[in-house]
Amino acid sequence: MTFQGNLAEMTNLLIKMENEKAVDLAIIPQIDNSMSLLTKIQNKIVSDQATELKTNFLAYHIVRNINLALEKMRSRFLTAKENHDNSVVAEESLSLIPVLAETFQVAENIVNGQLTPADERMIIERILVLRESMSSSSMLITVSLGVDKK
Repeated sequence: MTFQGNLAEMTNLLIKMENEKAVDLAIIPQIDNSMSLLTKIQNKIVSDQATELKTNFLAYHIVRNINLALEKMRSRFLTAKENHDNSVVAEESLSLIPVLAETFQVAENIVNGQLTPADERMIIERILVLRESMSSSSMLITVSLGVDKK
């Protein structure tokens, strides 16, 4: 399934959770699949020697931030019941999905070589919008989540 397809499935699950006011851990495989797809894209970006370094840097950071948002979302779902965060995590996740989709589209354009120099400023702004959305939906990463585990 594509990243956008995973987001569509996640949206359906989140709407259901929001209506039922209960967390459904069936969303975890969708989050995991999305994160796996993003990790593959990150690896492709890192190994791409043909593209300008600055372009790869911007693309990597867009994809990395999306992945970090999903990592935080996953963590919040897994601890939602014990934190009494049931309907809140679904609502906040649902509010973040459109921003993830829009930001991913920008990343996909970069990876597919559809980037112009004028797009660079827009990319930085897109990352800022994503991070602001992550913060307002309590999906902003912590230092421990933001460090790659090698």
